[in-house]
Amino acid sequence: MLDFIFMPAPAERRPDLPPWLQPLTQRLTPFVKVMVLVETLAYLVYVLVPGARDFIVSQLAVGPGVALGKLWQPLTALFVHIDPLQFLFNLVGLWFVGAAMEQALGRPRFVLVFFVPALAGYLAQGLSAALLGHPYVSAGCGLSVLSVFVAFGVYFNRTEARVLGGMVLQARMLASILVCFSLLIALLSFAWPVVVGTVSSVLLSYVMCGGRAPSLPPPSPNKRPSRPRVQMQVLEGGKGKTDPRYLN
Repeated sequence: MLDFIFMPAPAERRPDLPPWLQPLTQRLTPFVKVMVLVETLAYLVYVLVPGARDFIVSQLAVGPGVALGKLWQPLTALFVHIDPLQFLFNLVGLWFVGAAMEQALGRPRFVLVFFVPALAGYLAQGLSAALLGHPYVSAGCGLSVLSVFVAFGVYFNRTEARVLGGMVLQARMLASILVCFSLLIALLSFAWPVVVGTVSSVLLSYVMCGGRAPSLPPPSPNKRPSRPRVQMQVLEGGKGKTDPRYLN
């Protein structure tokens, strides 16, 4: 069934995309396309169907109800959004780094990095909200995107990445900035369950990706691989007797 979903359409049935749309689709792998589609449809339901908002917030978003038996909330919260800015930033982040990491890690490992740390983080967030008596409710794939950025920083380490225009940052620096920014927003909002969930998700993603990794050399497509130097020795020919130290 999954092979059927991810199976590309025949080349003759796939029309060429307009030039202005090609840079967007170049960063979309099959899994990223599915996630973008699911997240967008779920958010449209939240926006266009007012009667479904209470159900989404109380049943699908993650909150203190996790401690009361609503164990499905850490999973369902990854597919719904209740804030327009979070929806926008999460999809932009997934578009920016998702395809690169799926190709680098392979789809099975990428899916694990995408889901496992976020599920653990949302579970920790819900339990801590219940323990602290904090009524905070959150949703969205933000923890998943943050986990993918952590994997991006671990995998590429000191490799420079272009962010905006001429702005270039090392991969690990970009990941560190995003993690610190997320924690800062949660701290300024006094959303302590979010702090617990974010720290749990980031640490688990870091461990799953092996921690610190050697930096990758920057690509140099125009550089030809160097050939090993071979020492040449000229041997005299003829009918004379050959020195046994040499091979003819």
